[in-house]
Amino acid sequence: MQKITDRVKDFNDILTIAGVDPKEFELRPLEEPHQLAARKIELVAKVYNEGTVLDAGNTDQWKYFPWHRIVKDASKPSGFGLSCDGCERWRSTSVVGVRLCFKSAELAIDAGKKFLTEYEDMNIR
Repeated sequence: MQKITDRVKDFNDILTIAGVDPKEFELRPLEEPHQLAARKIELVAKVYNEGTVLDAGNTDQWKYFPWHRIVKDASKPSGFGLSCDGCERWRSTSVVGVRLCFKSAELAIDAGKKFLTEYEDMNIR
């Protein structure tokens, strides 16, 4: 069987694999573009994980998320800082919901590259 990373080239492939009508991923009334992008990324993660449901409470199960360095320019005026600094010995923090995570680094990297526009739309536009 072909790897999911080879089967997915764009969001149309995600829709086909998931068996979802493309009309479900049109901008809804009163919906902001970043909300549509988040819905798309959630479906991307679901398709890439191929039925594996990540368990937020399982600390033995690794979870991966694409990490992007966003450089502000005229096309990406983020309007907020995308950095954080902190060091504590007793606390762990996550800013990504499990529903947006991938079961392997390979999947996260592939999705992060193929769906960069959606990640940018979700995070900075």
